[in-house]
Amino acid sequence: MRYWLALGLMVLSMSTASAQSPALPAAASPSPASAASPTLRIGVLPYLSPRTLLLEFAPLREFLEGELRRKTEILSAPDFPRFLARTDAGHFDLVVTAPHFARLAQQELGFKPLIAIRADFYALVLVPEGAAASTLSGLRGKTLHLPHRLSFISLQIEDFLRQRGILPERDLTVIHHSTDNNAILAAERSRDDAAAAQRAVFDGMPKEITDKLRILGSTQSALSLVALAHPRLSDAEVARLQQALNKFPFSVDGLKFFQSSRTEFIPADTATMRRLDAYLPRLKELLANDS
Repeated sequence: MRYWLALGLMVLSMSTASAQSPALPAAASPSPASAASPTLRIGVLPYLSPRTLLLEFAPLREFLEGELRRKTEILSAPDFPRFLARTDAGHFDLVVTAPHFARLAQQELGFKPLIAIRADFYALVLVPEGAAASTLSGLRGKTLHLPHRLSFISLQIEDFLRQRGILPERDLTVIHHSTDNNAILAAERSRDDAAAAQRAVFDGMPKEITDKLRILGSTQSALSLVALAHPRLSDAEVARLQQALNKFPFSVDGLKFFQSSRTEFIPADTATMRRLDAYLPRLKELLANDS
């Protein structure tokens, strides 16, 4: 629990005059509840723009609303730290979050994993076409641009490089950005810097940008998101949610969702969640250091 307290202190220390708008209007002034409200509140990690998040998860919202006969809304937060703080404070009945955040919420807060979302999710290491580095070892002494320091991509890349004998804190100058796109753009505008980002983000960028970059390496595919129920929900409510999520892939709304997001549901079983334990020490360190 001390890691979540540290996160709360970090969020309180952030400027209240932030220029970044809330991820979704409905989440601007959320209020925690001690019990499940008539409205099912789904908290989605702010990994996309507000408009894109709403569009992406609209089929899931509509399906759950009809299946559970309960008003359902999508909420989020302006950034990762505030999303984690809202998760801790109980603003969401169902949370759809990054795998390492999900495991921490399960272990520290008692959230119940219901389903995992798998996509072609892996990180690329990119350099400008004219960069000197031809292998990962050639990055030593260079600058590496990464997404948000708490993002799963950043932790994946750190682990990926360490396994290959490159220690980010010793061998690289690491600069974190708010999004994958910004990390890619920083490398593209440089002469010799590297960047790491999701493959899907890279593929979605304009050709005039991607043509100026080349791939130096990539991580293995991993989970993209995990859906968990808040521990305040009753066993009966969790069972209904689980049943509805299990039916979703076979519905018209589910077809829309999976075609749009290019993902699939897999069980969030014990083995799947335990594989995420390797990322927790570094995540806890980051949360503690940011307090």
